[in-house]
Amino acid sequence: MISAFEATTETASGEKVGRPRLLKTYLLEANRGLPENKYYGTELSAEKVETNIPEISILTLKQNGTNKTVRFYVDTSDRRFWLLHTNALATDARDLFDKLVYSPNVSFDKTWLPTEMIQGIADLPRNTFRGFGLFYRDFFDLNQQAEKTVEWLKMRVSGSSSMDALDALRSKDKLRSSLAYDKIRVRRGDLKEYVIDELNYDGRFTARGGTSIDAYTSLIEMTVRKYRSEIEAIEHNSLGVKQVENRTLVEGEAYDLIFEREIEDISLFIDILANSRAPFRLWGLKNKISKDEFQVFGVDLHTGDSIDLELSPRLLRVYLQEGSCGNTVLRLYTNLQHYFDSNITLNDEPLQKGD
Repeated sequence: MISAFEATTETASGEKVGRPRLLKTYLLEANRGLPENKYYGTELSAEKVETNIPEISILTLKQNGTNKTVRFYVDTSDRRFWLLHTNALATDARDLFDKLVYSPNVSFDKTWLPTEMIQGIADLPRNTFRGFGLFYRDFFDLNQQAEKTVEWLKMRVSGSSSMDALDALRSKDKLRSSLAYDKIRVRRGDLKEYVIDELNYDGRFTARGGTSIDAYTSLIEMTVRKYRSEIEAIEHNSLGVKQVENRTLVEGEAYDLIFEREIEDISLFIDILANSRAPFRLWGLKNKISKDEFQVFGVDLHTGDSIDLELSPRLLRVYLQEGSCGNTVLRLYTNLQHYFDSNITLNDEPLQKGD
C-alpha cells in the first residue's frame, strides 16, 4: 500500500523523486498449472521460485531479447483463480501478464467482468462508488462509408457526482449501446481503515490509496466469490447426456446473447469473432443455414474445448459442452459489450446475484 518508486534519487531535502508504483493484482483463471519449461513461446521466459508457504510462489517474467522483467507474487490458495500481485510499472506488468495468459504453453485466461457484475461489486456493503471509466470500440462495422453513431469511446470520471454523469450519458439514445465499464473506482472501508481501489473489466485491481491492506484483499476476495458463483452456474447448466432407464437424455441449456443492435452482415461478424485472436480467442467453421442464420462449429483456444454457436441478426446462441470452461461464455459476453453492443443481455436477464 506504500508506493515504491521507479527512480531512487532524492532531493536536497531527502524527498524521493520518481514515478510511484502502485500495488496491482491480476486475477487469473488457471485450468492447469505452470509447465516445467521456462520458455513460454518465442517472446516470454518465466522462472518460478517456491517459498516457505506452499500456496505462495514468486514468478519472474521476462520478455525475451529485452530488459523488460516483472516479478509477481502468486497466490494459488484458490486452485482455479490465482492472484498475481506486483508493484511493477503498470505498462510492463500488463504487457507481460498478457503474454503469459496468451502463451500457447498454458491454459490460462483472464477473468472477464461484465458491466453489471462490476456495478454489483461497487454496490456491495461498505463500498462507495467513486468514479468510472468507459471503453468501447466498434470491431464489427467495417463499412467505411457509413456514418457511425459511436466508433470509439473512452472516458474517465471521478468524484461524488460520477453516477450523475453516468446517468446523463445513459439518457442519450445514441450513446446507450457504447457505455461499457472499462473500470470503476471504489472506496471500501470506514473512515480510518479503507482503500481506494480501481477494478478493471479484465480482472485487474489497482490500489490508488488508503490505509488498509485488509480492505484491499477483501474487495478482491468478494470479486472472486461472485465470479466463481457465476462460472459454476454456467458450467452446471452446460450440455451433457445421461442414461435413465435405458434412455439417453440430453441435459443442460444453451446461452443466448441477445443484442439490441442488429448484426448487419452475419458472415463478416463470424469472420471477426472466430479469427483465433484475442480477446475472443475462438476459431471455427461457419455453415450458412439461411439468409439470416448461421452455425459455427468452433474451438475455444483457452482450453481446446469444442463450442458451437448459432447466429441470427439479434442473437448469438452458445452451446457449451459438458466439462467445458464456463469462462468462455463470460469472455464472449463481456467483450461483445465492449466491441459490439453494450446493451447485450445473457438469456434476456441480468447475471445471477451470487455471493
